[in-house]
Amino acid sequence: MNTNESIEALERFKNRLKAPRQTENEDIIFDSTVNYKWKGNSVTENLEARICLTGYGVNRVILSPGKKINSKSLYLEFNPQYQDYTLSRNGSLIITQIKSEKLGDYEVTIQEK
Repeated sequence: MNTNESIEALERFKNRLKAPRQTENEDIIFDSTVNYKWKGNSVTENLEARICLTGYGVNRVILSPGKKINSKSLYLEFNPQYQDYTLSRNGSLIITQIKSEKLGDYEVTIQEK
């Protein structure tokens, strides 16, 4: 997948959000259920998610750290230049990367809560 396809998937996901909140710098935050899969592991947690709409980080997705999903062992920031974004049939955003240094292949599914 290329960067433009990932950005299009993020745009479709953003437009489907039912209860987004806008920050002072025009980013969007929303409550989400996140499922993270890597190396045979799977963990699910409710987290706040942010979609960056302006500045250097435009189109990045950032997860707030939780008890199970945090930066000690997992990635919390995603960029369509490095990860692929797709939209699932049920409207969830799926972020994937192959052969990352930290996790190997992984998949993150984000669904609005």
